Amino acid sequence: MANPMKGEVSFVHPADGATYKLVFSINALVTLEETLGIATTEIGELLNDKMKITDLRTLFWAGLIDNHDVTPEGAGLLMDGQGVAGAAQLIAKALAA
Repeated sequence: MANPMKGEVSFVHPADGATYKLVFSINALVTLEETLGIATTEIGELLNDKMKITDLRTLFWAGLIDNHDVTPEGAGLLMDGQGVAGAAQLIAKALAA
C-alpha cells in the first residue's frame, strides 16, 4: 500500500490486478536528470509544454524503479493499463507529493 507521507502514489494494473507504487525519490530524480538531460526544476515545464510520449514513459519508469524491477518498456506496458492521461495524472500526483 502506498504511503502518501513518503510521496507514494499507488495504482492497480487492470490486466493482472497487481498494485504498483510511483514515488519520485532522490534516486528517481537523479535518474530522470541523467536520462532526460534536464534539471529536476524543468520537469514541471516539460509536463506542461512539450511532453513527448517518450518523456512520459521515462517519468513513469523513474517513478517505479524504487519499488519495482521494471524496464522502460515494462513501464510502457503498465502505462497502457492506465492510458496516457491516467499515467500523466499519476505522475503529476506523485511529483506533487
